[in-house]
Amino acid sequence: MSGTGKILLIAGIILVVLGLGGGLGLSVLGMIGTFQASATGGGSADPADLATGISMALVSTAVGLPVALVGLVLLVVGLIVGLKGQKASNAVTE
Repeated sequence: MSGTGKILLIAGIILVVLGLGGGLGLSVLGMIGTFQASATGGGSADPADLATGISMALVSTAVGLPVALVGLVLLVVGLIVGLKGQKASNAVTE
């Protein structure tokens, strides 16, 4: 596999992990905060506390998903570049 293909694959993996890990992880933490505010409020939670948790979940999802999608594109491009490089090197050696 060519050096460019390897770099693209590594960058793609890093972006997918960061995007999905950070986005989904913070989304879950935001929703946990929302449910904790609701549970400790005794049925009448402060709307500002609920909005803070929901906002955290939505913003982290909105940021994480595009990062992961860019990583996915880099993975596919890296595979294509790597496979083309491998075919070219095989043709030269034959």
